[in-house]
Amino acid sequence: MDGVECLKILKNTYPDIKVVAFTGNSLPHVFKQITDLGIDGIIEKTTDIKVLLSKLKRIYKYNIKIISTDLPRFYDYDPDMEAPRLTRMETKVLSLLGQGYLRKEVADKLNKSKDAIDAHVKNMHKKYKSGQLHKIIENAKKARYI
Repeated sequence: MDGVECLKILKNTYPDIKVVAFTGNSLPHVFKQITDLGIDGIIEKTTDIKVLLSKLKRIYKYNIKIISTDLPRFYDYDPDMEAPRLTRMETKVLSLLGQGYLRKEVADKLNKSKDAIDAHVKNMHKKYKSGQLHKIIENAKKARYI
Protein backbone atom coordinates (compact mmCIF):
# COMPACT_ATOMS: atom_id res chain seq x y z
CA MET A 1 0.00 0.00 0.00
CA ASP A 2 1.15 3.55 -0.56
CA GLY A 3 1.43 6.33 2.02
CA VAL A 4 -1.94 7.86 1.15
CA GLU A 5 -3.77 4.56 1.73
CA CYS A 6 -1.81 4.00 4.95
CA LEU A 7 -2.78 7.47 6.19
CA LYS A 8 -6.48 6.78 5.49
CA ILE A 9 -6.36 3.59 7.53
CA LEU A 10 -4.40 5.15 10.40
CA LYS A 11 -6.64 8.21 10.69
CA ASN A 12 -9.83 6.10 10.44
CA THR A 13 -8.64 3.53 12.98
CA TYR A 14 -6.84 5.90 15.34
CA PRO A 15 -8.25 9.41 14.78
CA ASP A 16 -6.08 11.02 17.49
CA ILE A 17 -2.80 9.61 16.20
CA LYS A 18 -0.22 12.08 14.87
CA VAL A 19 1.06 11.21 11.40
CA VAL A 20 3.99 12.89 9.68
CA ALA A 21 4.99 12.25 6.07
CA PHE A 22 8.76 12.10 5.70
CA THR A 23 8.96 12.32 1.95
CA GLY A 24 11.02 12.90 -1.14
CA ASN A 25 7.84 13.15 -3.21
CA SER A 26 7.07 16.46 -4.87
CA LEU A 27 3.69 15.79 -6.45
CA PRO A 28 1.18 18.52 -5.54
CA HIS A 29 -1.84 16.20 -5.88
CA VAL A 30 -0.36 13.81 -3.28
CA PHE A 31 0.25 16.68 -0.82
CA LYS A 32 -3.33 17.88 -1.36
CA GLN A 33 -4.67 14.37 -0.70
CA ILE A 34 -2.74 13.80 2.51
CA THR A 35 -3.48 17.30 3.80
CA ASP A 36 -7.19 16.73 3.17
CA LEU A 37 -6.90 13.42 5.07
CA GLY A 38 -5.53 15.18 8.16
CA ILE A 39 -1.76 14.71 8.01
CA ASP A 40 -0.03 16.44 10.92
CA GLY A 41 3.15 17.26 9.09
CA ILE A 42 5.01 16.96 5.82
CA ILE A 43 8.78 17.08 6.08
CA GLU A 44 11.34 16.62 3.30
CA LYS A 45 13.77 13.72 3.50
CA THR A 46 16.62 16.19 3.02
CA THR A 47 15.82 17.92 6.32
CA ASP A 48 18.73 18.11 8.75
CA ILE A 49 18.33 15.69 11.68
CA LYS A 50 18.29 18.47 14.31
CA VAL A 51 15.61 20.38 12.40
CA LEU A 52 13.64 17.15 11.89
CA LEU A 53 13.67 16.37 15.62
CA SER A 54 12.65 19.93 16.45
CA LYS A 55 9.70 19.76 14.04
CA LEU A 56 8.59 16.38 15.37
CA LYS A 57 8.67 17.69 18.96
CA ARG A 58 6.57 20.72 17.96
CA ILE A 59 4.00 18.48 16.27
CA TYR A 60 3.78 16.14 19.26
CA LYS A 61 4.06 18.56 22.15
CA TYR A 62 2.22 21.63 20.87
CA ASN A 63 -0.18 20.07 18.36
CA ILE A 64 1.28 22.29 15.61
CA LYS A 65 0.80 21.23 12.02
CA ILE A 66 3.97 21.56 9.97
CA ILE A 67 4.10 21.72 6.21
CA SER A 68 7.69 22.40 5.21
CA THR A 69 8.31 25.51 3.17
CA ASP A 70 10.53 23.84 0.55
CA LEU A 71 7.61 21.79 -0.76
CA PRO A 72 5.77 22.83 -3.91
CA ARG A 73 2.49 24.72 -3.65
CA PHE A 74 -0.38 22.28 -3.46
CA TYR A 75 -3.18 24.17 -1.73
CA ASP A 76 -4.33 25.58 -5.08
CA TYR A 77 -3.89 22.26 -6.87
CA ASP A 78 -6.42 21.73 -9.64
CA PRO A 79 -6.44 18.20 -11.12
CA ASP A 80 -7.83 19.60 -14.39
CA MET A 81 -4.67 21.68 -14.74
CA GLU A 82 -2.31 18.73 -14.22
CA ALA A 83 0.53 18.65 -16.74
CA PRO A 84 0.15 16.07 -19.49
CA ARG A 85 2.62 13.19 -19.66
CA LEU A 86 5.62 13.94 -21.80
CA THR A 87 8.26 11.61 -23.17
CA ARG A 88 11.79 11.87 -21.79
CA MET A 89 12.93 13.67 -24.91
CA GLU A 90 9.98 16.10 -24.78
CA THR A 91 10.84 16.82 -21.15
CA LYS A 92 14.50 17.48 -22.05
CA VAL A 93 13.45 19.74 -24.93
CA LEU A 94 10.94 21.64 -22.80
CA SER A 95 13.44 22.02 -19.97
CA LEU A 96 16.08 23.51 -22.29
CA LEU A 97 13.54 25.79 -23.95
CA GLY A 98 12.44 26.85 -20.46
CA GLN A 99 16.04 27.80 -19.71
CA GLY A 100 15.96 30.19 -22.67
CA TYR A 101 17.69 28.15 -25.35
CA LEU A 102 16.52 28.53 -28.95
CA ARG A 103 15.29 25.46 -30.81
CA LYS A 104 18.49 25.29 -32.88
CA GLU A 105 20.57 25.44 -29.69
CA VAL A 106 18.42 22.70 -28.14
CA ALA A 107 18.97 20.58 -31.24
CA ASP A 108 22.73 21.06 -30.98
CA LYS A 109 22.78 20.29 -27.24
CA LEU A 110 20.75 17.10 -27.70
CA ASN A 111 22.54 16.10 -30.91
CA LYS A 112 19.25 16.14 -32.83
CA SER A 113 18.07 17.92 -35.93
CA LYS A 114 16.07 21.13 -35.62
CA ASP A 115 13.23 19.30 -37.42
CA ALA A 116 13.21 16.68 -34.66
CA ILE A 117 13.03 19.40 -32.00
CA ASP A 118 10.21 21.10 -33.94
CA ALA A 119 8.34 17.77 -34.01
CA HIS A 120 8.68 17.41 -30.22
CA VAL A 121 7.45 20.98 -29.74
CA LYS A 122 4.49 20.28 -32.03
CA ASN A 123 3.60 17.21 -29.94
CA MET A 124 3.76 19.30 -26.76
CA HIS A 125 1.43 21.88 -28.30
CA LYS A 126 -1.07 19.07 -28.91
CA LYS A 127 -0.67 17.56 -25.44
CA TYR A 128 -1.04 20.92 -23.68
CA LYS A 129 -3.74 22.06 -26.11
CA SER A 130 -1.89 25.35 -26.47
CA GLY A 131 -0.26 27.12 -29.36
CA GLN A 132 1.84 29.27 -27.05
CA LEU A 133 5.15 27.73 -26.04
CA HIS A 134 5.70 30.24 -23.23
CA LYS A 135 2.39 29.12 -21.66
CA ILE A 136 3.42 25.47 -21.93
CA ILE A 137 6.73 26.25 -20.22
CA GLU A 138 4.94 28.29 -17.54
CA ASN A 139 2.46 25.48 -16.84
CA ALA A 140 5.20 22.84 -16.77
CA LYS A 141 7.22 24.91 -14.28
CA LYS A 142 4.16 25.57 -12.10
CA ALA A 143 3.46 21.83 -12.00
CA ARG A 144 7.18 21.29 -11.25
CA TYR A 145 7.40 19.09 -14.31
CA ILE A 146 10.56 20.90 -15.41
